[in-house]
Amino acid sequence: MDRVGIVVGVLVVVAIGWMLYKRSRVAVAAGIDRVNPADFGFEPGAEGRTALLFSSPYCRACAHWREALEQSGVALLTVDVSVRGDLANRYKIRSTPLVLAVALHNGVVLAHYTDEPKPEEVEHMVSLLSPAL
Repeated sequence: MDRVGIVVGVLVVVAIGWMLYKRSRVAVAAGIDRVNPADFGFEPGAEGRTALLFSSPYCRACAHWREALEQSGVALLTVDVSVRGDLANRYKIRSTPLVLAVALHNGVVLAHYTDEPKPEEVEHMVSLLSPAL
């Protein structure tokens, strides 16, 4: 009986730790509500919207996001945090991928996603970034 209690206790601690870890990753992403488009090479007042993908060299989920967004034909700018540590620090990027839908005229973040892309997330990003017909 004691072993069962220990196992259950360990599982509860692991589950709580995992939930806190996931919440902290989303909280970092959710904390970015605006970026400076000039940080990414856009002129002040630029028109349109873009997907901004913070990635790292060995991030498989980053590659999946890049592939999905490139196939959809939306504007995409990839920032390799291993090369652009200055931007990773400025925006407090602690894990990759982080995908933002950004309005270029004011830098407002319209949506953000982390982890592997889900079809509904890609669809939402595409709907935000595709020009109105």
